[in-house]
Amino acid sequence: MKHLGTVKIETARLILRRFTMDDAELTYKNWARTPIKVNRVEFRHDSQNPNFGGVIKKCGMVYEGTLRQSDVNNQGICDAVYYGILAREYFT
Repeated sequence: MKHLGTVKIETARLILRRFTMDDAELTYKNWARTPIKVNRVEFRHDSQNPNFGGVIKKCGMVYEGTLRQSDVNNQGICDAVYYGILAREYFT
């Protein structure tokens, strides 16, 4: 069987396709506008996946630091990179 990658599927109500970097900001903003009262949102990612950090920066989140050997991935113990945003920063 030959793998062809992600195939685009389109119906009248839904489009399923591969997630791209251009989708990240709109996805985050759609999620972030949910009417719940929070003061802070944070994300963390494995330091071996710097592309995810780029997605988070594009959403306006601020790098807050790296915790060494504080997380686990499929290869064992890893560093976790933290990003966050406060409500006052998001709504200005």
